[in-house]
Amino acid sequence: MEKIMDELEKKDERVAIFKRDRWTCQACGRSVYIHGTPQLAHAIANTKANRKKYGSEIIDHPLNRKAVCCLKCNDKMNIEFNPVESEKLVDRILAQIEVDK
Repeated sequence: MEKIMDELEKKDERVAIFKRDRWTCQACGRSVYIHGTPQLAHAIANTKANRKKYGSEIIDHPLNRKAVCCLKCNDKMNIEFNPVESEKLVDRILAQIEVDK
């Protein structure tokens, strides 16, 4: 039962992110359904190294994920190699985590 709940929570969170982003690709501005396969892109990539550096709480946070329409747009969302933008995003996420407590 716990595994089912985890999957439902993940699905609910995904839908919430698509709604937040108005079902619009955050890279190209087109509908995520009309121009490809809807997916969520991580601004700071979901890698073992990043999970070790930032922690799962940052990598899995909704502010680190954006609605995109295709893999090409998914790649455009990556800010991992821009330390200033990455730091700003991490700060926003940490502030949001504090508010949510």
